[in-house]
Amino acid sequence: MNKQELIRQLQKIVPADAVLHEQEDLKPFECDGLSAYREVPLAVVLPETEQQVCDILRLCRTENIPVVARGAGTG
Repeated sequence: MNKQELIRQLQKIVPADAVLHEQEDLKPFECDGLSAYREVPLAVVLPETEQQVCDILRLCRTENIPVVARGAGTG
């Protein structure tokens, strides 16, 4: 699955504005409290419900896409 198709599939799960995929939107998510390791993600998804989290994880597992939960980003 290419990036554009992944974005489309994620936007079927959460509202379109809850899927960040533009470079300028992704930059703040390149690291959390441990800033020694930086990697700009392919996409950032901001789910609001438990069901959305389940659906996102199911999609990523099916497509063999790694998922990294972000922590320590609240300042």
